[in-house]
Amino acid sequence: MNKASELRKLIQRGTVFAPNAYDALSALLIQEAGFRAVSSSSANVHVSYLGSPDFGLLSFSEILEIHRNMANAVEIPLFADTASGFGNALNVIRTVKSFEQAGLAGICLEDQQLPTSCPHVKKLKLISTEEMCGKIRAAVDNKADPDFVIVGRTDASFGEACER
Repeated sequence: MNKASELRKLIQRGTVFAPNAYDALSALLIQEAGFRAVSSSSANVHVSYLGSPDFGLLSFSEILEIHRNMANAVEIPLFADTASGFGNALNVIRTVKSFEQAGLAGICLEDQQLPTSCPHVKKLKLISTEEMCGKIRAAVDNKADPDFVIVGRTDASFGEACER
């Protein structure tokens, strides 16, 4: 069974505990601790790699390489936060294809306007619901593996998130 199918199966069973890794070693330690999946957050990767909050300073290629190394280090599924998908719906297509080819089991896309920012640092600006739906459609329509997991998330307040 491939990693995407394994992650999808875990999700279908219920809650999945997937601690955040920020590099290949931390991903391996999570696996060694007995977890059945590992995740990453854009914030953790930025802090580990640059020593600063997530201001969106890491390039697509840097983020992809970090995650490729993580995926290659472990046998359990890896699920990555890809922030805004690195741009509009066309960029999201590239993100999905690249992260799938790198061996990941899924990605998460957020609804922040570019440039994205760490919510702990400054107020966020969100894209429209229509644009976010377009990004999710682009991601789902362009994944090669039907089990590759695509998650949309919002940084909106609870009330606004329910509307979105």
